[in-house]
Order: sequence, then structure tokens, then C-alpha cells
Amino acid sequence: DSNVVLNKPATQSSVHDPTNRPPSHGNDGTVCASWTCTTHTVNETNPWWEVNLQGTFDIRSFKLYNRANEGHDYDSRIKGFHVEFLNSRKEVVHVVAYTEWNAVRKVYDKWLDAPVAASYIKISLPTGILNFVEFEAFGVHS
Repeated sequence: DSNVVLNKPATQSSVHDPTNRPPSHGNDGTVCASWTCTTHTVNETNPWWEVNLQGTFDIRSFKLYNRANEGHDYDSRIKGFHVEFLNSRKEVVHVVAYTEWNAVRKVYDKWLDAPVAASYIKISLPTGILNFVEFEAFGVHS
């Protein structure tokens, strides 16, 4: 399986700093601990980040690399995030919800029970700032 989101078009609900933290930082292949390589929304209700897979893929697993603490509480911003898999009509076909948060955990990875056919993948929070380093999804073209 290959990383099917790498450098695909990404959008998000808002952009904190279009120059330094655009949506494209979420799937550009760069994994680092610094805030300079994160994607970052403003503080809002239902912040989200979405990637267009430009086709339908059978997704088998994914990884989300969380932001480092850097002496603040930045790494807890991801608490309560959801990964939604959407079809070509942008209808949700599968959701993985992370209700827990662990300060030690910097990578959230998940093998799906069965492949999920998706054309878009969306990461969201109920409220707050959505900010992470990198998202990868592995699968094959349907």
C-alpha cells in the first residue's frame, strides 16, 4: 500500500497563518517536531482539515502525527479528533473517533478492520484549534 494522500489537494475550515501553516502542510510528507511544519486552524467550532484523494481508494490504515508540546499544551489540542472517510459525493461512509488523549502519544495510527472506499478524508474536532504535523493514509486505488 502507498500513502494515497501525499501532496493531494487539501483544504481546511480556516487558516491561522496562510504563509506558515497552510492546509498543504498536513500531507506534504514532512514530519518534524516544530510548529513551522504544522497545519493550523483558528480557534473555532468544528474545525476541520480535508484531503481530496482525486479518485477512490481502498484505505487500510492511517497515521496522524501530532504536534510536539514545545513547552506549552499544544499537543493536547488534538483531543477528541475524528477521522471521517467520505465517498465521491462527500457522504460519510466510516468514522474513527479518538476520545482519549495521551501526552506521551505523538502518533495516532490505526489499521482498519476492513478496507474503506473513500474519495476524501476529513479530520475534525468538536471545537478548538485543529493543528497537527502530518497525516498519512495507506491503501490502493479501487
